[in-house]
Amino acid sequence: MPKLLLFFIVSIASAQTLTQTQSYPSSEIFTGASYSSPAAPHVTGWISYDPLVSKTAGIYSFNTYDVSVNKQKQLQTATTSGMGIVLKQITVGKGIFSLILTGNAGAVISATKSTSTASTSSAASLASGGTGGITYQINKSSQWSVGAFVDRENLSTGLQTIYRFGVGYSPR
Repeated sequence: MPKLLLFFIVSIASAQTLTQTQSYPSSEIFTGASYSSPAAPHVTGWISYDPLVSKTAGIYSFNTYDVSVNKQKQLQTATTSGMGIVLKQITVGKGIFSLILTGNAGAVISATKSTSTASTSSAASLASGGTGGITYQINKSSQWSVGAFVDRENLSTGLQTIYRFGVGYSPR
């Protein structure tokens, strides 16, 4: 799967005959499902808010929140923040593909809430990482897009790869 996504990204980035576009929404909200082999549980839900920081450079700030329920039926959350840049945009048909590179450094905050004892525990760990992703805006006038992202995060517990798939909305 990572090789297929990489092939798709490289194919779009190297395309010569497609129209290049530079149109950045003022913010985006993405949500979807993610998969990570070392994580427990492997599948989680996530939501990300990405406000535009620089319209001329296509730079975004992002805050991503992962939510899951562990085997003990405890709610788990994790928060990651960073910056991202749109490397390339290409118009294909009626829609726009955007190739995105992001990175994060700092702390990952996670919390677990027990539904049976109504107690909460939290932990913070240092993290750094990088993300590659591609989004497709359904058509040029649409506020909706779909995306696939690969996050490689170096946590204090070790290297973790997270595959994210989701739907995005750009409020106007």
